[in-house]
Amino acid sequence: MRNWKQHYRSYKKKLNNDSSSAAPDRIKEKYKDQEPAKQLEKKLEMFREVFGESDDLVIREFRISGQFDAAIVFFSTMVDTALINDDIMKPLMNPATDQQNIDLQGRDLIKFVWKNYVYVAECSMEDTIGIMLEGVNLGNTLLCIDGCSDALLLESRMVEKRAIEQPQTEMMIRGAREGYIEVLDTNLNLLRGRLLTVDMRVKLAATGNRAKSQVAVCYLEGVADPKLVEEAMSRLSKISTDAILDAGYIEQFIEDYPLSPFPQIQNTERPDKTAAALLEGRVAILVDGSPFALIVPAIFSQFYQTLDDYTERFLMGTLVRMIRLLALIFSLVFPSLYVAVISYNPELLPTDFAVAVAGGRAGVPFPAVIEVLLIELSMEVLREATIRLPQLIGGA
Repeated sequence: MRNWKQHYRSYKKKLNNDSSSAAPDRIKEKYKDQEPAKQLEKKLEMFREVFGESDDLVIREFRISGQFDAAIVFFSTMVDTALINDDIMKPLMNPATDQQNIDLQGRDLIKFVWKNYVYVAECSMEDTIGIMLEGVNLGNTLLCIDGCSDALLLESRMVEKRAIEQPQTEMMIRGAREGYIEVLDTNLNLLRGRLLTVDMRVKLAATGNRAKSQVAVCYLEGVADPKLVEEAMSRLSKISTDAILDAGYIEQFIEDYPLSPFPQIQNTERPDKTAAALLEGRVAILVDGSPFALIVPAIFSQFYQTLDDYTERFLMGTLVRMIRLLALIFSLVFPSLYVAVISYNPELLPTDFAVAVAGGRAGVPFPAVIEVLLIELSMEVLREATIRLPQLIGGA
């Protein structure tokens, strides 16, 4: 393990070398359309050049059944090392029981190893440098064999994740007590567990020019409008940015009116709410690394209704929804109504009430409209402080 002084000297030497400065973009372009090399050493040299001096990059060379030179490439911080040891390395390095069966070369050898020596369920044979590099970046393991231009991409990703908990932003009385987390596979599992139907469709694709993030589009075939699904995929395909770190990035790229202050896409932390939206013919978009799902399209009524409205009896559910709508109208109308009556139409108030209001405002040096704006601003400042400050001092 090198110390920081060695790291510093190595990095400074790299910066002073003109041939390696700003290398990532040039290297990607260099190998973009290049055919994978058949010689193992050339291929490994290319991997070392592309991934740079990353200490978590592991290139393990070995021999398959004592006959063929091979190597696996992976990032130690993103993989399940037990799976690599037991299901990849161990079967490949064991002596062959029938030496004649391995008298193969090139693609035939890769296929033979794939079908007989690899114990990993998710595996694919790749012949493109770009896909190989992207697969390793995503946490998979790449198996290369000397004399073969193709390589095997083995699913070995393991990312630490938190436990499934009740969402803090969407509390329910009679709803489920589980919410999304930051791992896409877990979120899709929660969603599929809610919709046990063969009509469930999940389309996965990587988004981002520099750092690839998995984005999933979910819908129910036969329920969702095909034009809606096509439009969602079309807008996602036009996104051009370095990386997608949260679902909020996607929301800003695909909404119709970016300058509008009003939300146009609904987001939720609840898989049951997402499932209900899919049953209504909507499309859900999930992003790896985000505990929120985007629901499109969104209409006004979606933003003030909850699943409790459906789990309660219809009389109570309708009453609560009406109260919620009245509260929304009050919050929008009352500040402006207060200014209009106090400043411009005080004759609308009863005499006793008008005298009381006038007495209360006698010491206020601002007009009513400034007073209301200051109150609204104060409420926003308090709300922001409660959310952003540490929990121990936020309430205070």
